[in-house]
Amino acid sequence: VSSSLYVVIGITGPLGAAIARALCVRGDRVRGVNRSGQGKVPAGTELVGADVTDAASARQVCTGATVIFHCASAPYTDWSDPSAPKALRWTDEVDHLPAITKGVVAGAASAGARIVYGDNHYMYGPVDEPLTEEFAWAATDRKGLARISAAKDLLEAHGKGDVGVDIGCASDFFGPEVLNSTVGDRVFDAVLQGESTEILGAPDVLHTYSFIDDVAAGMITLADSPTAHGQVWHLPNDEPVTPRHFLEVAYEEAGHPHAIQIADDHVRQQRGYEAHLMDREFIVDHSKFAAMFGAQPTVLRDAIRITLDWFRTRR
Repeated sequence: VSSSLYVVIGITGPLGAAIARALCVRGDRVRGVNRSGQGKVPAGTELVGADVTDAASARQVCTGATVIFHCASAPYTDWSDPSAPKALRWTDEVDHLPAITKGVVAGAASAGARIVYGDNHYMYGPVDEPLTEEFAWAATDRKGLARISAAKDLLEAHGKGDVGVDIGCASDFFGPEVLNSTVGDRVFDAVLQGESTEILGAPDVLHTYSFIDDVAAGMITLADSPTAHGQVWHLPNDEPVTPRHFLEVAYEEAGHPHAIQIADDHVRQQRGYEAHLMDREFIVDHSKFAAMFGAQPTVLRDAIRITLDWFRTRR
């Protein structure tokens, strides 16, 4: 068993869970953190509850850590929903995720641990060409601004020498335990039953999808690097495909005929439709990561087969 202790903040989310599974398979010590201290985690994982927006709590749960995987985020609905319970309501939509991040930095600095942060691509805003790490953080929407704030705080802490940081970015998740996604439970449950699925955006533009096990592997690769780089990395994905092709492969692997529909405006609005991500090509370039660490992402069809197998066991 490794002497290193890996702390996974947000362990019961899909990315935290995938990282914990992979670490446990190779025999690492894992401490998982979520708000409640309850939930399903891999055998042998220590699970604790804490509000990491509180610096003292964050320091306590990070004690002894070698690496901290920051996989926590605020539910998007809480950031702007005035009907949410007061404990979940934030006066400024960019407060919650940055508050979590500041706590993680405090915990990591106290423990002398590195941070590997699981991010997405919201900070960039609309793009019209393959996305590299050199693009400006030009988002103006609430989600993007929250991501910008958190990432800036992390890189600033790295620059000041408080903690070592790397940021791994992924696109739309799919895979085991991924439920709340454009290709999550709504899609895979329907496919397994041979029912119709709806595409929210343009059906025939290329889109990069991120298999959750590949995202976890990329995050662990960053953690295993001899030093922290203080940089943003686009984690490896298989080649981009159209939403239509993604669903066609899913139906084929499930043994059902294609039953694909295009969502109307009402359904789009209900499900968080975002034109700049869904109506134009969204291709992510991970060549920077590949040049430094190598890249062997899972072939899409294999990843979809693994995902279907997990959803079958969940039913």
